[in-house]
Amino acid sequence: MSDGMLELQYVEDVTTRRIMEDDKPQVKFLRSAVGTGKSVACLFGCAEFCLRVVPPNPDGSPGRARVLVVRQDQTKLKATTLATFRAWFGEVTDDLTSMLYPIVIRDVPFVGEVDGEDRTVLIEWVFMGVGSEEEVSKLKSFEATCAFINEVQYYDGSWIVTEVYQRLGRYPMAQRDERGDVAEVSYKGERLILCDYNPPDDLHWLYELEMKGKCPPDWKFYPYPPPLLKVLDAEGKIIDFLPNPEADYAKKHPSGYDYWLKDARTLNALPGKQGTLKVNIFGEYGSSVEGKPVYPAWADEYHLTKTKVVTSAHRRLYIGLDHSGVHPAAVFVQVGAGMFSVTEEIYHGTYVLEEWIHDFLIPRIAAIGISRREVELILDPADGRDRTGFTAKAMLMKLGFKCVYAPTQDPKRRRDEVAKLLIKRMLQVDILGCPQLVSGFRGQYAFEKLRGTDAYKAEPDAMKSETSHVHDALQYVIGYLIYGAKSEKPSTGQPVVHRSHGLV
Repeated sequence: MSDGMLELQYVEDVTTRRIMEDDKPQVKFLRSAVGTGKSVACLFGCAEFCLRVVPPNPDGSPGRARVLVVRQDQTKLKATTLATFRAWFGEVTDDLTSMLYPIVIRDVPFVGEVDGEDRTVLIEWVFMGVGSEEEVSKLKSFEATCAFINEVQYYDGSWIVTEVYQRLGRYPMAQRDERGDVAEVSYKGERLILCDYNPPDDLHWLYELEMKGKCPPDWKFYPYPPPLLKVLDAEGKIIDFLPNPEADYAKKHPSGYDYWLKDARTLNALPGKQGTLKVNIFGEYGSSVEGKPVYPAWADEYHLTKTKVVTSAHRRLYIGLDHSGVHPAAVFVQVGAGMFSVTEEIYHGTYVLEEWIHDFLIPRIAAIGISRREVELILDPADGRDRTGFTAKAMLMKLGFKCVYAPTQDPKRRRDEVAKLLIKRMLQVDILGCPQLVSGFRGQYAFEKLRGTDAYKAEPDAMKSETSHVHDALQYVIGYLIYGAKSEKPSTGQPVVHRSHGLV
């Protein structure tokens, strides 16, 4: 600092400058590999926006603006986003970082040039953790000039963007002339939201918005060029990497291109890490691991079917059914030639079981052309009665289905049987028919890390990953195919495939 003013040394790369100079969209999404400097770019992008749209006061004193910085987790907001702000915008005192909610840093001066003239704006930065739609009330009556939503991929829907947007364009108040009209030189309610993220999988709402043409007209996505280029062999397999000259941001990194090159070569050499390579290095939609994956043995190259697998009407069909709770899910499995083939899943979020059966399960089985008596439904042993007083088993048997209970409700034992099949490469999943299941295998079905420790929770959190429902369904059917129904027990204590199921 010098005379109370900040001496900023931030230099924009060409990609970021192109994004920030695009004035048309009011909501901008920045997608890239890890380590490209998106967060810093968004902080400066917000500051520059305030400088441009908030002119000095009539007496020549700096205008005032307010920037809202949002992240899902308040602890991460302090540990990462606020730390980045401190590094570039000056010291943030410990009394500020100890504030519980929100963290407010007032009158931070930002100096720059607008239309050839030097200008200063005083910015109030408000750092606020908003984790769910239930917490939107924190934003009630809040007014800001623009906003930065950090790591937007961790939100479960675009609601966070629309809620934040409604709080913008309100601050500062417009300057008015003697007639009460908005002065020609005044803040006129311009709005901007910058959102940065490392790409999630292709089930995510961000993927839907960017890739499937569902993006609102004032929203725009900006993919950064990847830091590396792939070197492929004659069969299209990645054998090495080269620096990407279009990734000019890499030149600002202390390690240059080596920052990504070392990680890329390591990930490429490890089975099952192509998804992480795709996300972390190339900034493409895919699945990287958050927390500790339940199935580390999963690898796309071994466990995804090479072509679309259709559920056959000429082979026995086993359906695992997770019907407890309000998120019914089904997984279809057929077996042959020593391979368990998972052909499709049924999952539609929150649903009443009886309606789900008639709306989805029965029509799908009918479309395949399999008689209900040729289908075995493997159910959750904890089969409570629903609002009608019937268990799921009673309800389904009344509809003409053959139903049995899975052999165990022990979650570890259930997961272990699936893991063994993955290790033996005896399980293949069709990605087109089972998007939720594959997403879970790739890392969304995971043990969450206990905050502030190196330990992990004992069970995956079904509230934080919807993939858990289809995975429970898969575990039920696999357990049955290995051990038989609940009343049956393996004679040796080891999993053995029942000949009665036609597996051996």
